[in-house]
Amino acid sequence: VVGKLEGDPLMVRGFYNTLLLTELKINLAEGIFFDMDWASLRKCVPVASGGIHCGQMHQLLYYLGDDVVL
Repeated sequence: VVGKLEGDPLMVRGFYNTLLLTELKINLAEGIFFDMDWASLRKCVPVASGGIHCGQMHQLLYYLGDDVVL
């Protein structure tokens, strides 16, 4: 997506939604191939790490939302 993040923007958003949401519906574009209900499992905080360039942070926030650790 941006920098060293691998995959297209929709696929990366699907990975992040898997961490953030407690229930997911099928969304093939985002790589979610079956319904997922995480029941009472706690949510995770997505972390975009690994040499983020400060000039690309606005792009990461656009794709991943503002509830991510940069």
